[in-house]
Amino acid sequence: MGARWRRPLAPRAGSGRKRRVRVADGTASADDAVDLNHPSTKFRRVLEVGALFAWLGLIGFGGPAAHIGLIRREVVERRGWLRDEEFADLVGASALIPGPTSSELAMHVGKVRAGLPGMLAAGLGFLTPSALMVGIIAWGAAVATVAEFADPVLAGLLPVVLAIVVHAGAGFGRTVLRGRSAPVVAVGAAVGVSAGLHELVVLGCAAAVGVALVRARRRRPGVASVLPLGSLLAIVDGAGSGFPLVRIAWSFVTIGATVFGSGYVLVSFLEREFVQRAGWATSQQVLDAVVAGQVTPGPLFTAATHLGYQFAGIPGAVVATVSIFLPSFLLVGLLGPLVGRIRRSVSASAALDHLNAASFGILTVAVAVLGRVAIADVPAAVVGLVALLLLWRRALGSGPLLLGGVMLGLLRTAAM
Repeated sequence: MGARWRRPLAPRAGSGRKRRVRVADGTASADDAVDLNHPSTKFRRVLEVGALFAWLGLIGFGGPAAHIGLIRREVVERRGWLRDEEFADLVGASALIPGPTSSELAMHVGKVRAGLPGMLAAGLGFLTPSALMVGIIAWGAAVATVAEFADPVLAGLLPVVLAIVVHAGAGFGRTVLRGRSAPVVAVGAAVGVSAGLHELVVLGCAAAVGVALVRARRRRPGVASVLPLGSLLAIVDGAGSGFPLVRIAWSFVTIGATVFGSGYVLVSFLEREFVQRAGWATSQQVLDAVVAGQVTPGPLFTAATHLGYQFAGIPGAVVATVSIFLPSFLLVGLLGPLVGRIRRSVSASAALDHLNAASFGILTVAVAVLGRVAIADVPAAVVGLVALLLLWRRALGSGPLLLGGVMLGLLRTAAM
């Protein structure tokens, strides 16, 4: 037999090239010339991308790290759509823009494989299963008979989810609190939001500090500060407040466009926007939404679906879901090719580093506020501490811990 050839990586969509494939005996296959610009080929690729990420969205428990591992196994190891180096570049690009990292990674892969239609298919496929499940949970919570069953379940889940957020936040902090200025920025961000400053103003100030430090070191002008953008968004934040769906849309678009770093930073933005400013929800309702996003597969950002349903029923759920993910689609579609260039800029890189540090500071404030709700008594505190210890020692993952929380909540209620 001839030399065994590995199937080469397919050229990217729209390249106009044809693909030649060698089979094991060294001869060309019958389908050795595939026109990647042919409509049927493009359509087939969009379908396969959509189907793959719908499946991953259905089985993707465990948070962003687990999602990235699942995506890598499918697109690098099993299908050979990307090389490891290319995949790592896409992971880095996804981490540099605001929004849910794993969802944006899915969009990047879809775009590389099948252009903009592939990006849409991958993104929608990945988030739709989770959004539907969270929507069903939100509907069930509004039904009295289901709500009676849900109360003991939530009593066991809330301290476990808080432990997961604390553990993830600690890992995020170890990553972003590097150098002398990052911890100072994180503390300043925590103090700022506690004093009532809008998160966008805080993030804008953090980015400005990063740029100013670079200018001071290099003694020459850098890129412009993003502070005016943050301030502008904060001022416009009240737009549309007279019409609930418009206000819902604007609030979630703003959140989706400004959540940097860990997906759990979302918790702090939801708490500040809908509990402290709008007064539409309680801290308990925000935690319920986060729990729904945590116990379902796919991105945590579908917690927006739960809150949207609480605010305005099915229309609210749809508007909230579309709005919080819309910035990610736009950023991946329009700015994706520029992300590497942005990161290579010293000033922009410093701004991003300080944005992440500020996001950590904002997260700590939200954890403190929500902790008072999740830890309602001594048994809940014990459950939370045990869950945190198991996570720290890597004895159990989030999935088994969440299941254990459900069982403990039911057992505790039955014993009363």
